[in-house]
Amino acid sequence: MKNHKLHRALMSKDITYEYLSELMSRSTSYISSRMNNKLPWSMDEAYFIMDLINEDYSKIPEYFSRTDGKEMRSYSQCSSSSIELLKVIFEAALEKLSA
Repeated sequence: MKNHKLHRALMSKDITYEYLSELMSRSTSYISSRMNNKLPWSMDEAYFIMDLINEDYSKIPEYFSRTDGKEMRSYSQCSSSSIELLKVIFEAALEKLSA
């Protein structure tokens, strides 16, 4: 299934798959497989493309679909217990790094 929102955003900026492949130093088949949700984009690639289309990083879930068919959730859609768990995990990781 094609990522229509990302496709439209790229086309509105006159960014073709061929041009995007040049900008990213990737093949057009690499770009196509990701635009068709066959393979995932890396986070660095997502940030790069968000910069190209002038969109805020918080909108990444709107533009980049998961390849396993599950819906991506933004941070604001997480339950408060999930957020608290993430805080505990991050704090523990930071403590470990500081030691």
